[in-house]
Amino acid sequence: MVALKAFSIKFIIVGRGSPFLVRGWTKMHLISFRELSGKQLNQLVDMGIEVKNNPEKFAEKLHGKSLALVFQKTSTRTRVAFEVAMTQLGGHGLYIDWRTTNFTLADIFDETKYLSRNVDCIMARLLLNEDLQKMIASRQDVLGSAI
Repeated sequence: MVALKAFSIKFIIVGRGSPFLVRGWTKMHLISFRELSGKQLNQLVDMGIEVKNNPEKFAEKLHGKSLALVFQKTSTRTRVAFEVAMTQLGGHGLYIDWRTTNFTLADIFDETKYLSRNVDCIMARLLLNEDLQKMIASRQDVLGSAI
């Protein structure tokens, strides 16, 4: 067990068949740490430590997988962290600026449904919880935050 500093996670992606799905867990949306038991939180942190300490073991775990990074709210750290993580794990992160796509014009549910046909998972950084709920309703592999 590792002592943790106070921190917050904006979103986590744990999809069906994910190499990072902690043993014994089912697929889930994680919007807040309050949804996790202490044991689950420790398991999640332990998995993160395992990935960090053994990058070669996980270097191709997301080979051939794509992650859409949908940003309604800008965040340099979030974008960089997810793009670098996808690259280091053998996958591809696709940055999508909400303002320069049809997300501003069309129904969020429909746009997310279309996007989900083209990528393996969607990460969303949103302003409104209402928009996050519409994205989640359109596809099971959408995880994000609304702040």
